[in-house]
Amino acid sequence: MSLRFRIEAVWPERGMVFARSIDRGDFRLRSTSTLGGHRVASFQIPRKLERDGSLDLDFFGFTLADPGDVGAFEVGEVVLLEE
Repeated sequence: MSLRFRIEAVWPERGMVFARSIDRGDFRLRSTSTLGGHRVASFQIPRKLERDGSLDLDFFGFTLADPGDVGAFEVGEVVLLEE
């Protein structure tokens, strides 16, 4: 399964990419999962709130398996998360 995400921020010091899901759907992170062709080690839902105070459940932080891969991502770029 593939889902599209829009890159919103990168955090090179942590090897993290923050992205908003464009497509709706559930996904599982596997040892082979990639974001924009780069392997993902883990993900989390950061504590980011909507204007109404509810948790923003479409915003994800992805930690890349190789922190150096963060440089391959640009804010605004649309990438695929592939399981």
